[in-house]
Amino acid sequence: MMAKFKIYPHPIIGDNLRAMCAEKGISAKQLTATCGKDRKTAYSWFNGASSPTAEDIRRICERYHVSADELLGLKVGD
Repeated sequence: MMAKFKIYPHPIIGDNLRAMCAEKGISAKQLTATCGKDRKTAYSWFNGASSPTAEDIRRICERYHVSADELLGLKVGD
């Protein structure tokens, strides 16, 4: 069984998700359908009211071919 980790709301995650959706032409409904959630959840993520779970991020990364580092706003190699 995979441990569930809480990712606390952070505006950069929502900003990065919104930018990814705009760049790839993904709707809020498509984004959250990847995770089995409703469209309202995407807006909550975009606005920083909540954040996707680690499992949500994994699914989004696999489906849309982005890195978790990119979504989380991590700078690798600095």
